[in-house]
Amino acid sequence: MTIASKKILNLKPTYNWDDISALLKKELEEDTLLTLFKSLYEGNGWIVSTSRIKGEIHSDLLLSYPTSPAQTALIINIVHQPMQLTFTEVKTLLKRFELQKSEAYHCQQFAIVAPGGFDAKCEKLKKFNLLLQDEGHIKSIIRKYSNQKRKQPEIQLFAHNQNTYEKVTALFKPKNRVAIVQATGTGKSYLIAKILSENKDKAPLVMAPSHYILEQIKGHIRWEGDNIKYMTYASSMYLTDDKIKALKTGIIILDEFHRCGAEEWGNGVLEILNAYPKAKVLGCSATPVRYLDGARDMSIELFHGNVAENLSLSQAIVKKILPMPKYVSALYSLQEEVEKLGKQIENGNKTTLEKTTLFNKLEVASVNWDRTKGVAKILQKYILPGMTKFIIFCREGEHIYEMEQTATAWFKQAFPKSKILTYRVISAEPDRNINLKNFIRSDDPNTYHLLFSIDMLNEGLHIDNVSGVILLRPTQSPTIFYQQIGRCLKVGFKGQPLIFDFVNNFQSIRTHDFLSELELFRKTEKDARNDLGLEEICPPFTLIDEVKEITEVFGQIRFFSDTWEVMFQRLVEYKKRLGNCMVPYGFKEDKTLAIWVTNQRSNCFIMPIERKAKLDMLGFIWNADDEKWNLAYSQLCEYVNLHGHCNVKPAENKNLSSWCNTQRSAINKGQLPLKRKRLLEKIEFDWDPMESQWVKKFKSYKTFLNNKFTEVDLNKTQNKQLKSWVHIQRVYKRKNKLSLEKIDKLNAIEINWNPNIDKWELMYQKLLEFKASFDHCRVPSGSKVHVVLSRWCAKQRTKRNEKNLSELKIKKLDDAGFEWEILTTQWFVMYNKLVQFYENFGHCKVTDKTSYPDLFKWCAAHRTTKVINRLPKERKSLLDNIGFIWKTNIDDANWNEKFEILKKFKEVNGHLNISEKWLKEFKLKAWYLGLRLKSKPISENRVQKLLSIGFDFDPSESQWLKRYEELKEYKRIHKHTNVPLVGVTFQLAQWVLRHRNYPNLIKADKKKLLGEIGFEWRHHLVQKWYINYYNLIAFKEKYGNFNVPSNAEYKTLSKWLLKNIRLFQQGKLNPEFAQKLKEIDLTTLTKRKGRYLDNPEFRNEKLWEESFNLLVQFKKEYGHINVPKNYVKLSNWTNKQRRYYREKKLLSKDKIKRLADLGFVFVVK
Repeated sequence: MTIASKKILNLKPTYNWDDISALLKKELEEDTLLTLFKSLYEGNGWIVSTSRIKGEIHSDLLLSYPTSPAQTALIINIVHQPMQLTFTEVKTLLKRFELQKSEAYHCQQFAIVAPGGFDAKCEKLKKFNLLLQDEGHIKSIIRKYSNQKRKQPEIQLFAHNQNTYEKVTALFKPKNRVAIVQATGTGKSYLIAKILSENKDKAPLVMAPSHYILEQIKGHIRWEGDNIKYMTYASSMYLTDDKIKALKTGIIILDEFHRCGAEEWGNGVLEILNAYPKAKVLGCSATPVRYLDGARDMSIELFHGNVAENLSLSQAIVKKILPMPKYVSALYSLQEEVEKLGKQIENGNKTTLEKTTLFNKLEVASVNWDRTKGVAKILQKYILPGMTKFIIFCREGEHIYEMEQTATAWFKQAFPKSKILTYRVISAEPDRNINLKNFIRSDDPNTYHLLFSIDMLNEGLHIDNVSGVILLRPTQSPTIFYQQIGRCLKVGFKGQPLIFDFVNNFQSIRTHDFLSELELFRKTEKDARNDLGLEEICPPFTLIDEVKEITEVFGQIRFFSDTWEVMFQRLVEYKKRLGNCMVPYGFKEDKTLAIWVTNQRSNCFIMPIERKAKLDMLGFIWNADDEKWNLAYSQLCEYVNLHGHCNVKPAENKNLSSWCNTQRSAINKGQLPLKRKRLLEKIEFDWDPMESQWVKKFKSYKTFLNNKFTEVDLNKTQNKQLKSWVHIQRVYKRKNKLSLEKIDKLNAIEINWNPNIDKWELMYQKLLEFKASFDHCRVPSGSKVHVVLSRWCAKQRTKRNEKNLSELKIKKLDDAGFEWEILTTQWFVMYNKLVQFYENFGHCKVTDKTSYPDLFKWCAAHRTTKVINRLPKERKSLLDNIGFIWKTNIDDANWNEKFEILKKFKEVNGHLNISEKWLKEFKLKAWYLGLRLKSKPISENRVQKLLSIGFDFDPSESQWLKRYEELKEYKRIHKHTNVPLVGVTFQLAQWVLRHRNYPNLIKADKKKLLGEIGFEWRHHLVQKWYINYYNLIAFKEKYGNFNVPSNAEYKTLSKWLLKNIRLFQQGKLNPEFAQKLKEIDLTTLTKRKGRYLDNPEFRNEKLWEESFNLLVQFKKEYGHINVPKNYVKLSNWTNKQRRYYREKKLLSKDKIKRLADLGFVFVVK
């Protein structure tokens, strides 16, 4: 164990900044540094592990939430150096994270902890999921450190939310109202909790559309939040003026603030805001625009456009804050479309034979689709193992009841060997809260969990491990669409979530705009990253259209069956109004006409001649591509007249920019017609923007050299883009990828193809900077920050020894105080320290690690065989002259040191039950196990010392005697040794089972002791029956009935009970067991649908208690308990209690007594 590690142990549990700061000023080993920060983060409530990926020199800290320890939430890289980290150093660490560590650890959040801080330019990199944490962060985790285990860590904002938080804080200084617009799933609730924590003293008021969202926000509060008031928007409508005055709030949170645009809710909220004009107001929403309400932007109406952050769903996905989903577009039923086409064929003017042919085609197409493209086939195709939780959105209540059976059938057909569980979360469902909690907690990997909802889960609430959503609700609202698909998008999700669109929302709300937005932000992000020298990391969007094939087939049938003349007349009317026949796809006024026009072009070769002639006379354009091309060309001509060039950027006009790129791609493939090529050349179209960019950079570099700038100047920040370009030219020339023409041009301006000479000057400058910081030129070889400089210094020494270094460079290094024989210098420094030690103490036996850490290590190293064999004779002689002891026994010192650590543990924790993890951390495992196994003889003196602190040399024996005494006491109370496997006796029951299952392994003296208390050595199967039997009795004593639920806790007991009752009824149960069942009263068991199950009240005793308390409150207010029907929930509950009483089931004696004491009337005439 290092001295520093021992100091860290001694600091616990009283960490303070002064002690930590003193440690950090030293050159610590990596293990020591990781031990320190691992302990600090664990004391802040995190699950912490260390890991190192292949090819990396240094380890990372991986932080996980206690609720999901298997999932890495944050990757931390600790850089220990006194100087600030430069932009280049931070960028290098960020690249390693993005390209290697994020994939290895399945995490997109990264933090660099640097006590020395960061250069101001590093702020530019924070927008790439990077946290920069300096001395202030270290002080914070020291201040919040606790040696008591926490359920959750303090609020940790990831990089994107930390940036937003800083913007909110800045905007709140001059303004009272600030809005945050962030995509669903990006952690807005954490932001709210953080802002609440900073405003605890202002009596915060939190408002949201639903109790679900409010409960989620409460779950992020890590302090006593009694002064925080929570309220739904609906509740605000009923507040009186007095109640509003009583709020006395200084800060108001409006979550999902776009819902405040509703007339009644909005009035209630506005009354509160008007009553507190000086209060800070923070609003959060993913979709502030109410598209179906006149496209009202609530961020403008409520917050006057003061938006701190505007992070759209597309941006969040491109930045890898949210996972990229896989979108599968399909139809769950063709019935509606088939019926429409059937009527169209029937009402058409075709002959009977033609109609029969069309009906046959329609039937064949429908059957083929169901066989190959049905929902079950699609689910089977795209759902991967481990994807088991799905949210299904339906139209309304009746649709849910219909689709619950249908969807269950889909999954059973797709996955016949798996179990399917369904949950309903709708306002009309009385058990919706229980259903939601059960869905959230569900984790059986062999069961598919399907949650059905309408709009209660559209916003705000996020559930872990949701694999995807299934859309069975058509919507024209982009807001609802994005909210629904957002249920499966969450920060930290592993894998690619699935979106099954079974109602073709993808087409109905023009989701191709979403794709265009994704592409736009991808290019924007790529440009921003390229400017900083970072590679593109955004994954591609996967869209799978399973509808295309059947749509084409139906289109052909529709073409032959439609009333052609009617549609033709509608086209005539269109041309009269707009002057052309170019009906755009998706034409809102007449979508049917738009589809019809497209079908005419697609079927022009099979169209009757007379129809084609009529369309020609109307001026119908058969090749719409030419018309569209000409229109785009006209737009480009206008752009050229305005800007003087053809390089259209996506931000200026994304459609025109995409069109230009299509022309370049077409000419490269030889697919651009000559006529179009000449038209483009006429306006000097830039066919190769990359070449134009090369020429532009070449001119910049020429100007750079003409101004007498050197390679050193090229490394300056303001020239980073030019430096990158020059570097690429050198690499391309070395790989023979640079054309001779370009090489000649670069040679003409005297480019330096080999910049190594200038690099020497650059490294020399870095050496001078190092000396200015540390007052010497001894660059340590183990420093990860100065790896390049350390190698360069070593190379200079090697070159000088090989006489391959110029005199000028040697002189410059001498002037800087460069040490050529660094090992020799260091050896004599340590030797002089040893001489001083000898003069003070009269010997060279350095055993005190604490006072002389460096000297202790140096002496220990010189006693090793490796160093002795390589040590020059003159140095051996110098050591002999002062009586250096080449071989010494320091076993006593080491043993005593380890004993003191063990003693310290006992003093702090009160016991010696030490975990293997702790022993490994302090490198005591081998020593500790050696004491237990007695692998080496232990002196009597050491044995007594160990016994004095309560060391147990044989803990297995002590544990056996402890369990024996527990069993003895159990036998005294219960008169038997059949210990149930439940509750507090679980561990004792396991101990008893091991003895029954393996009697041959029990020593004779222990068997004798067990025999003395009447231990029952029955066959393990018989004994297992009796254990379940006594578990059942224990259950009855606890709950008053035998309604054993089939949940995870009682699954085994429930199965046992059902099996034995069935065997008992069939007369097949062992007579001994049957007699035992007769001895207990099973009359309280409720039988439902042939199975013995629990009811909702049993599953949730808390629900019964809540209803009982409501009845008590009702009596206090009204003086009786005759609950009227308008109290729907409470009235239903009282009626249930009367029914249970009549049926003599489900109501325990205790509950009957409590109701009777309240004056409850069980029999109403």
